[in-house]
Amino acid sequence: MNRNNEDYRSPAVPALTKTLLEDVKKIFKTTSGTPFLIPTTGTGAWESALTNTLSPGDRIISFLIGQFSLLWIDQQQRLKFDVDVIESEWGRGANLDMLAMKLAADGAHTIKAICIVHNETATGVTNNLAAVRNLLDEYKHPALLLVDGVSSICALDFRMDEWGVDVALTGSQKALSLPTGMGIVCASPKALEASKTAKSLRVFFDWNDYLKFYKLGNYWPYTPSIQLLYGLRAALDLIFEEGLDNVIARHSRLGKATRLAVEAWGLKNCTQKEEWFSDTVTAVVVPPYIDSAEVVRRAWKRYNLSLGLGLNKVAGKVFRIGHLGNLNEDVSDVEVEVEDEAEWGVGEDGGEMIEGDVGGDAGGEVREKVKDRKDDDVPKLSKEIYSFFDSDDSDWMIEEESNDGDGNDSTDEDDDEKFEDEDSDELLSDVNSIESVDPLNKSTTILPSWICLKRKRKRYIYFKGRICFNWFIYFKRWSWQKRKASRGW
Repeated sequence: MNRNNEDYRSPAVPALTKTLLEDVKKIFKTTSGTPFLIPTTGTGAWESALTNTLSPGDRIISFLIGQFSLLWIDQQQRLKFDVDVIESEWGRGANLDMLAMKLAADGAHTIKAICIVHNETATGVTNNLAAVRNLLDEYKHPALLLVDGVSSICALDFRMDEWGVDVALTGSQKALSLPTGMGIVCASPKALEASKTAKSLRVFFDWNDYLKFYKLGNYWPYTPSIQLLYGLRAALDLIFEEGLDNVIARHSRLGKATRLAVEAWGLKNCTQKEEWFSDTVTAVVVPPYIDSAEVVRRAWKRYNLSLGLGLNKVAGKVFRIGHLGNLNEDVSDVEVEVEDEAEWGVGEDGGEMIEGDVGGDAGGEVREKVKDRKDDDVPKLSKEIYSFFDSDDSDWMIEEESNDGDGNDSTDEDDDEKFEDEDSDELLSDVNSIESVDPLNKSTTILPSWICLKRKRKRYIYFKGRICFNWFIYFKRWSWQKRKASRGW
């Protein structure tokens, strides 16, 4: 993308666009769909899907399951459609039983479209599109199926042709890992036919203008973002090099690793059932006496770590961890490397602060400890952590000298190296020894039911239970190796 601008009517840009239009169809898994690369955001792509296929007054069914489905419904209503809203509790998926009832009662086929968000990022919920298509087929209903795939396409399993999706849309800034600015819409032959009779006012988003220029071989009725086109070319090449199915499998691994880490922290997932878990974002519920916005603020301030805020009904109740796009298992905290590769969590009814990360083989270490764990073993937060939210660092840090065992002060690097070279193997092999070994100075500092790992000039790390201990030690070793490599030590 770091290139000079070009005339979009030069031979190079149409040639580039032609390859993009062919290859974009692959990420939608369609052979019959027609893609449009529109200079806009996901919101513009929404409007494009609606106004090209529907007329004012048309009855549509739209599922309300979170903030982004709510915003799409607001757009539908402002465009003067007759919106029949099926609402679910936030944290739950689309109510398909209610959809079945409405389809069964619509013998006259007054419902013109079903609008659904595939992956609701506000709550970390993924809907079952195949089940929606099965209901439409079961009741032989001709309604169009319009899908918001902004945070799912190219990260989650999406099959436009197989699931009979009529309009699918995504944005450049999500799984494609590009800057914001391109809305990608793909329309089925049925949707293109509907666009010929749709009466909604449209100018900038009119597919017919694009189709005219497609026939001419120029492709663009107005100026595109040249840099984003080249960026899309590079993004697609990376995806195809890895393999789309492998990309989807990687997102599945990262999603599972993140959820296991959240469980190990003692926190709850906002998504209420496993069948709705998202592999691109995890919404984490904080205890009722903690404002999640403060968690997000302090994570940014202390660790330069960007977490997502809770939105609307879950504002102040959840923070969100994104794990989509061009990520790999070596990226600490699943998505963001922070100084000291530190992530922390707060549990539900009194618990702990854990500093470590959920990158690397997060699933491997945590999964083995979690899969057979009893409810009694779920780590709890203690009252000490509350001062993290109520006071400055000095109030909850314990000031104590750290030395190397012979009276000489040791540096952070000395402590870290000692941790890596002398003690981590012992601790990993014998978790029962955790009360008799301090990995930094061969001594143990015990607070009531707490173990304190001492690190000079850095925060004390409190944790309780073998799961969290092993998890921390494993990733401390990994992050130290990565730090040595990155700094040339």
